[in-house]
Amino acid sequence: MKEILIATDFSKQSDLAIKVAQKLKKHVSVKAFHWDNIIHKMKSMVSADDLYYDVSEWESKAPTHLKDEINDQFKRLSMSHKDLNVEFVEGRKFQSLKDYLNGKSEDDLIMITTSDDSMWERVLFGNFVEKLIFGTKNPIYLVKQEIDHAPKKIALCFDPEQDGKKFLEHARNIAKTFNALVEIIYVEAFDSRDLHKNIFATNQDTEKNKNNYLAYKRKLAEEKFEEYQAFFKKEGVESDVKIILAVDKTPAENVIHHIKQNPVDLLMVEPSRGFTNGFKFNSTSFDLIKNVPANFIIVKEEENS
Repeated sequence: MKEILIATDFSKQSDLAIKVAQKLKKHVSVKAFHWDNIIHKMKSMVSADDLYYDVSEWESKAPTHLKDEINDQFKRLSMSHKDLNVEFVEGRKFQSLKDYLNGKSEDDLIMITTSDDSMWERVLFGNFVEKLIFGTKNPIYLVKQEIDHAPKKIALCFDPEQDGKKFLEHARNIAKTFNALVEIIYVEAFDSRDLHKNIFATNQDTEKNKNNYLAYKRKLAEEKFEEYQAFFKKEGVESDVKIILAVDKTPAENVIHHIKQNPVDLLMVEPSRGFTNGFKFNSTSFDLIKNVPANFIIVKEEENS
């Protein structure tokens, strides 16, 4: 990971992303970007000399129509312009921002805050956040709460049947950047009715056999996850594994309960996109983002996974 790229619209809500990024500057380079989809309309109405103004500390000129908003944000954060470089991306369509990000490393994190609106559908469905999640190649650092230190413990929701090596590599890179521990969480869900119907129907001691079967499945999972721990150990990253066997509960319910009992600094997920290039209905990742009190790293699903 070379950089954290903060998405800012200069609102109070985006202040949170900048505050979090400032806590990470000792570990990784930080800069901000703003997607300006308004200025193209102004070019036919305003003189070119009046469209921009110089900020000596920045690598590019800033749009004049944003001057007050920019100054207000830096004032609220008690920062000077030299504390954070801002780049401006112009274009009416989202493709202009995709083109900008395509020039960055795939390992760079895009940092953005969630809305403080209680209607989560307005945060994650059909808006800028979801466009960044499913319309770009970079992992997303989704900020839900302020931090006072760099991440020390990163949880990784990992399913070997769905998640690939690239997901592990992202976790490794982030853990190495911050010298953090990785906790690999795996949930295997069972329906008790199916267990009794298909496995124990002819046996009177069904409860004992159910427990034996679950113990067997746990042992298989632990053996499988030894190779993932070996991967992190080889890279010099400390890791731990949490195997959760869920009976009559969704994976999300179990992860939410586990994280609330065992807090982490970051939770990594790799959501599968739905038919409309958004979160799938009843998506585990969507439930986690709504309900887990932690900041998130959202990694893009591999094309061939």
